Amino acid sequence: MNINSKKKIRIIIAVLITFGTILTAIISSAYLRAKANYEQQMQDSDMIRYSQELAIKEMIDDYTDEYVEHTWVFAHQEDNSEQLSDIAAFIVYNTEVPEDIKTSLIEAISDEFSIDKSSITLEYMDYEELKKD
Repeated sequence: MNINSKKKIRIIIAVLITFGTILTAIISSAYLRAKANYEQQMQDSDMIRYSQELAIKEMIDDYTDEYVEHTWVFAHQEDNSEQLSDIAAFIVYNTEVPEDIKTSLIEAISDEFSIDKSSITLEYMDYEELKKD
């Protein structure tokens, strides 16, 4: 091998190493950006779901104000959507909630959040019974 061939090989190797380093940096940067965007979308989605849970809790409290001691609401969202797919509420009452209020509450939640009534679960628990446990 002559000196020119060795020089050409070194130049080619240097170019390949430089190209590989630049390509690695571009791929890493794109990955980190995509990961950050995904995490931001998840945070935004969680905030939307949380605000909807609060709105449902307020609706339950408005409908059952004189009967209810505590309410917890848990909602699930469709993937990549603001649409709720399931709602579960745990309602601790100090006085039995009348059936007509329970029914109208489910209808109101269904109408307000455009969700099927069968996807809404309202679990009523007696405050006095819970205190015993």
